[in-house]
Amino acid sequence: CAAGASEGRRAMRHRSSVAVVESDRGDVHLVLSPARSIDTHVIRVCGTTGWLEYGRVPGLDVFPSEATAVAHLKARGLYKQATLGCAVLGCGTFGDTAVTLIARKVRAAAVLPNGHEVLTVVEAQWIRVTLRNPAAVLTREERANVQSLTEIPLENLYFYCETFDVTRAFAHSGDHSLADPDREWVWNERLSAPLRGLGGARGGPGPG
Repeated sequence: CAAGASEGRRAMRHRSSVAVVESDRGDVHLVLSPARSIDTHVIRVCGTTGWLEYGRVPGLDVFPSEATAVAHLKARGLYKQATLGCAVLGCGTFGDTAVTLIARKVRAAAVLPNGHEVLTVVEAQWIRVTLRNPAAVLTREERANVQSLTEIPLENLYFYCETFDVTRAFAHSGDHSLADPDREWVWNERLSAPLRGLGGARGGPGPG
């Protein structure tokens, strides 16, 4: 999902990218290269709780590129397959299942006058992980609710901006950081909450 070099895109170094790496043992790692970071970050999805774990340790959690991060996971025997995408849209834990929502493909819906891209989700995918020794088990009704959540159509219906707050009127967006959007207009507010707690490692999109 790298952006081509152009005058209209000088506001961002690249688009975000993500690789969801799964191992033979069921371990899952999110390899995130955010648009607002020069580094690649490796975040572990805890196989028991579903919580995101990130230690900010160079060579363990932080790498200069996606290739070096994936090579590190392969060397540790933590790579079986990877699902590639453009951004992590959200994460959540529901009973004995942890889910990660990624944008597999996006397209530029608009380029703002200041050069920031607004992207539309063209293809999305939910990745499920069955937890080991989960703290709770869902009822049949709760499982049905989770199934309904993961079946909500996203393609060509949702947009975001990785580098600019598009939840406010354009004239006022510069007065707010991406960490302080107008929550009323953040469509993945709840799902993105675990990512917001990771600071610079978050690989999800900006407000939109």
